[in-house]
Amino acid sequence: MEDAVDILLDLKHDLGKYLLLPLRMLPADASDEAFREALRRALFETRKQGTTVRSGADIWEEFRRELVPFSSTGWYLRLSRDVAAALALADRIPDPALHRPEATEILGRVAGTTAAILAEWRRKP
Repeated sequence: MEDAVDILLDLKHDLGKYLLLPLRMLPADASDEAFREALRRALFETRKQGTTVRSGADIWEEFRRELVPFSSTGWYLRLSRDVAAALALADRIPDPALHRPEATEILGRVAGTTAAILAEWRRKP
């Protein structure tokens, strides 16, 4: 389980934090166009390090491979569901029915679910 804890801590930072960052950096009165551009960056330019740009899907794929030994656990299934919902927002970027609060909530589930899983483990004797 110690391996899973380390992986989830990294995932919470590398994916959970950076998926939300572009939306959190928007001013409250940002235009719809600015929101959609921030969402695009959140999903397709999730993590930039120097000249390297990684998408949320690429980051998740790396973590998913590390988590294969845990893939039948309930916590992994919860996390996978929330990551899939976040990444599926890519198809909804042009959808005028998608608004910032909904996108923020969906993206926030990745870090929230990861934090909840880690908290559950800390409470176990």
